[in-house]
Amino acid sequence: MKIITLIWLTLLAVSLSGCNSGESDDQTIPVSNQAAVSLNTPVLNNDGSLSVEFTVKNDSGEAITLTSDPSFGLMKLIHRPENPAQGATSLEKSMWKNFTYRERDGTTTSYVETTSNLETLAPGQYRHTFSFDVTSVIDPASSDNTVIPWDEDLLHRITFEYKLESGERLSEVIDWVPSGNAAPFTRNILDSASCTSCHQDTAIKHGSRKDPRVCVACHNNSVPQTTRRSLETIVHTAHGDIFELITEDEEGNAVTNDPTLASSYAFVDKPYPQDIRNCDACHKAPVADVTDDAANWMKQDYDSCQTCHQVRDTLASGSGLSVHVGEAGANWSAESCTSCHTEGNPDLNVHDVHIGRVNKIQQASETVSIDVENARIEGSNYVVDVRVKIEEKGIASITELTPYLDVNPSDYKFTPRIYLQLNWDNGAGPELSYTNLNMVTSDGSADNCAPQGDGLFICSQDLSGSSKQPDANSKLTVSVAEVVLCADRRNGKLKACSELSAEKTEYAPWRIAAKTTSKSFDFGGIELSHMLPIGADVEACSNCHKDFTIHVTSHGARDLQQCINCHNSERAAYYAGFPADLKYHVHSFHAFGSHRDGSPTYPATATTVKVATLGSNTTCRISKIIAHRWQQRMAKPNGSALHW
Repeated sequence: MKIITLIWLTLLAVSLSGCNSGESDDQTIPVSNQAAVSLNTPVLNNDGSLSVEFTVKNDSGEAITLTSDPSFGLMKLIHRPENPAQGATSLEKSMWKNFTYRERDGTTTSYVETTSNLETLAPGQYRHTFSFDVTSVIDPASSDNTVIPWDEDLLHRITFEYKLESGERLSEVIDWVPSGNAAPFTRNILDSASCTSCHQDTAIKHGSRKDPRVCVACHNNSVPQTTRRSLETIVHTAHGDIFELITEDEEGNAVTNDPTLASSYAFVDKPYPQDIRNCDACHKAPVADVTDDAANWMKQDYDSCQTCHQVRDTLASGSGLSVHVGEAGANWSAESCTSCHTEGNPDLNVHDVHIGRVNKIQQASETVSIDVENARIEGSNYVVDVRVKIEEKGIASITELTPYLDVNPSDYKFTPRIYLQLNWDNGAGPELSYTNLNMVTSDGSADNCAPQGDGLFICSQDLSGSSKQPDANSKLTVSVAEVVLCADRRNGKLKACSELSAEKTEYAPWRIAAKTTSKSFDFGGIELSHMLPIGADVEACSNCHKDFTIHVTSHGARDLQQCINCHNSERAAYYAGFPADLKYHVHSFHAFGSHRDGSPTYPATATTVKVATLGSNTTCRISKIIAHRWQQRMAKPNGSALHW
């Protein structure tokens, strides 16, 4: 034990040596030597070949020598041809058209070329020349060997990619109009930062590739009927398609299903981490020169719609799963999709159907207010004053709210609940594992707290049987949880859950967690500005888990203060062998998957997850936290274990 203590103290001394009382860090930040590439404007040669010069240097401006050949893609931006069979619209849709193709197994696909046509002009300066005449490329989408026109007035793109010795990919693109004129139209839809904010700047597919601007060089709509899907289809399917084709039975044996039958698809509890209608998590508002065309997704486009709403939505045999059950049935068609959900059609346009629905049920949740006004210790009782209002009017009985509480007797999560999570903090975090006071009786028929009028209820929990007792210095903490409301997604008002029981929740959200309340008080009831300690940046969590909608139907949780009241170091595990503190709970989902199966795919593996935002004092601050926790541990009787 003495040896371990000495090691810890040595580490702390070294770590803390860089800290000062001013909380500043005056150490010089070392050069990262991060490689960067810069592409010059391409040049069309007399023989129809295209050359591009580029430089590769590190942060210090030193030349980097390439030890292998980079890969290059060449595309131009064109208007996407209308397909009458898919519901022609007047929209001017755009798509990247490749000049680089290859034949493989009798199939033509887009690709990027890697050739030895690389000239070294000077240290760190190179020239690549494409291996073909770019003005005479046969269009694989044509039936008569038509040449892809070299249109000097359209926007063109060259993609560059190089695998560094570290295994990381160096990616860059250059967009240019050969004539030098302004581009007639662009396709700046998505800022890659939207991807990296969740995916931690790690590769998703194909080894270490992660730049969507380069991904689209292969994954586009250049070749009709190709098995290589467009990036649009891949991303939307992964984030928005909540059904998967059944390929194996419950025993894991392979089965064959007809993909044209809706019965062949199974609902899956994905995608994570966003609610499937939060399209604006990636498709943010337009930003000049970054995402100028971000609003394109607001326009109806059958091809885009189908990436999430696949064949199972269109068949009579799948009416049980259809968005328009009893309405569209077998008559669903591309024309009906794009003619109804038009940009100017209120409540039915793309924005209102997706984002608008979520906003409406959020609006409904705001009509309910459950405010903790006071908490105190009276004898052996933990007493809490709570005021409940609906549309700013205090209710006389909790039964006025229960019709809007999601109730499903077959699921323990959705029996009538308005939980007050009771705890206290003596300076080392929550003291209790799981102490809830339900404001409503288990059948939802009566008050479990004494109504005082004007929405005020006095609730009391007897702690006399508890092995732990708060003392005069304890900070009492109260959070509201498990309040899951039913709402009308069209008018933004509460709706009796009984009237929504037939809704298909996979498509049409109608559950929403009530607005949360978490407050702290001293032993006698004076309100304190105290929060239970959480070792994470809540904003960093919400960057991915927008409004924590993933937990709307799981404890009605929208705030980490609710979570830590139960998921803390004192909580006994529900499953034997699994700790249940919030740290373990969050890490297990991100490192081992939602069922602890060891195979998470999003947003990144445990070894690649990075902290989103760290100040220059991070190391210093972490060291101080370690020191503080070490002091706490040593202060415990017999050096007993302290959960971090």
